[in-house]
Amino acid sequence: MPLVTVFTPTYNRAYCLHRVLESLKSQTFQNFEWLIIDDGSTDNTKSWVEQNRSNCEFSIRYFYQENKGKHIAINKGVKEAKGEFIIIADSDDTFKPETIEVFLETFHKIPDKEKYAGIWCLVDDESGNIVGDRFPENEWDCGVAEFYFKERIQGEKWQMIKTKVMKNHPMPNIIIKGLYVGESIMWMSIANSYLFRCINTPLRTYHSSSDGIMQKVAKVEIVKWYSYYLQFHFLYKDYTEYFKYHPKYYIKGMFLYQFSIYKLKKSFFHEFIIVKSYFLKFLYFIVFFTIPFLILYKQIPQIARRSQE
Repeated sequence: MPLVTVFTPTYNRAYCLHRVLESLKSQTFQNFEWLIIDDGSTDNTKSWVEQNRSNCEFSIRYFYQENKGKHIAINKGVKEAKGEFIIIADSDDTFKPETIEVFLETFHKIPDKEKYAGIWCLVDDESGNIVGDRFPENEWDCGVAEFYFKERIQGEKWQMIKTKVMKNHPMPNIIIKGLYVGESIMWMSIANSYLFRCINTPLRTYHSSSDGIMQKVAKVEIVKWYSYYLQFHFLYKDYTEYFKYHPKYYIKGMFLYQFSIYKLKKSFFHEFIIVKSYFLKFLYFIVFFTIPFLILYKQIPQIARRSQE
């Protein structure tokens, strides 16, 4: 049985899968499998896998599903993973030869491993520059409050996570063509129950591409609003106690949350019930009566652009 499952969800990316393959071939630690979930590709992904499978000393397992979105492919990959740990390597990623070894060595240095979900590291770009924020210190231990609300760590990061933990914290099982569900929904859920150990070591290289999912999502309005809806639905349902760390984000988010409810024709009353903070329920009530005027004066797009400030 492999100790680590390197899992790649892919869609029409046969042209760049060689990056992941070459990175895996160069690994200093070799007890892993490569699990590929093909999310409905219409290119030559399957034949590419078959051609390259025989040239590898590690196991390559390939599964095809109808196009349902990366978040559904992640759930499928977690279900099929045989390793004790999972590393999600995107189909256009490259990563350093010592990647798996560093992840494992860092994890095994933790005294009380049951409290930890896994390891996070930094990501650099093709020029070698760190993408986003560094962690406050090397081997920094954090949960959801520290990572997302106190320090507000921004930018691409990478993870090795226990498989059993990911199985208990799946991505939302929502199938809408073209829908992009940010993985932060899953990471926040995990970080609410476990700690992460974070290291200021870049192991993965991020490659920008013109066919990335975010470029496609931006062109489909209903999909964009569903992404907003999921982001803030879980924020007000599960993380209301962290309002004190970032009130501006919660208040701005309430406008986007309610406008997404309006655009998606969801029940305002049902969503009101799931908000667990009395103050945020009051804010919900106020915003409910403000939204029609914002729609009339076309202010919602401006709030959307400023929501991440």
